[in-house]
Amino acid sequence: MALIIRQRRLRTGDLEFSATTASDVDQYLVRVSARIDKVEMAELWVSSGNPIPKGTLKQLGSNYLICDRITCSSEANQGYLWTVNVHWKEMEEDEPDQQSTPTPNSGSIDPEDWSPTWQRRTVVVHEPAVKAKYVDGYSLTGASATYMVDNEDADGKSPLVNSALQPFVETPEHRRRMYIWTFRWLRATVPSNLVDAEGSLNQVAFTVLFGGKSFLWSARTALLDSVNLSKMRWGNVNLVEITVEVAHDPQGWEWLIQDKGTSRRAAPGDPGVIGTLLDAGKPMHAALKDLNGRSIQDPVYLNGDGQPAAPSDPVVYGEWLDFEEIDFNTLTLLGALGS
Repeated sequence: MALIIRQRRLRTGDLEFSATTASDVDQYLVRVSARIDKVEMAELWVSSGNPIPKGTLKQLGSNYLICDRITCSSEANQGYLWTVNVHWKEMEEDEPDQQSTPTPNSGSIDPEDWSPTWQRRTVVVHEPAVKAKYVDGYSLTGASATYMVDNEDADGKSPLVNSALQPFVETPEHRRRMYIWTFRWLRATVPSNLVDAEGSLNQVAFTVLFGGKSFLWSARTALLDSVNLSKMRWGNVNLVEITVEVAHDPQGWEWLIQDKGTSRRAAPGDPGVIGTLLDAGKPMHAALKDLNGRSIQDPVYLNGDGQPAAPSDPVVYGEWLDFEEIDFNTLTLLGALGS
């Protein structure tokens, strides 16, 4: 009997969005212990006690999504590596996602007692990947293992390459839905740690509390996108309006990219070598050939170590992250919004 031995949610999928309704798809990469067909996979997903059966509700701000169907397909027709799609539909919003009362909004004359205003809007973006910080996924060894580090820029980012250390033939792109949160405070002083954290992800889960409702930002799903400051005068007091925008992507900010290419990573003395020696700072490659001895044009799966994968090998994903991480609970003002 087949069992699920590994399951991972991917940051890919399709979504549809209009002014009033939205639907999206969560994708899971599932590896099972034996080859099974689609019907058996669907039954296994349900019988394994998976926490996302059809009809499940999950909160989205003040609204709810409902899981209305589940589909699955075999990755590269292997029979034991599956993509399971969990389809969610959004119910109609019952109230706007904002609090528009301007600060100061209390009886106190002390700006430290004034609550922030907040607003949330939904956007759909097409985001190409160019450079990112390599996290995990490949099993590189020797000089190849240091290639990522040696080619990092000042921000710690390295070129997006497959395990053969070649750029991907097609630049990955994601079409996804995000929630843009805007918070505004009036304060006499500006917290430096909030400004310094601009461009950082939430390292741990963070729950925003407003009006008796809670909004969960799971770890690595909320980006402190911008911190803007503007001077203003309130009566005889000079204040600063602090505007913070947080981009919340429920699917997270990692890039999971299939390890594919048209060349293999080569060693000194290999025939058909392209490039120079690794000790000169550049990897060597040998073009992959088809049965007629011609260089292939369409990328094939690699094994995580720069070599062609066998038909029975699981698909390898390289994992990349584009931002530093920080605990939002430690940030002045922002940390006071939740826990």
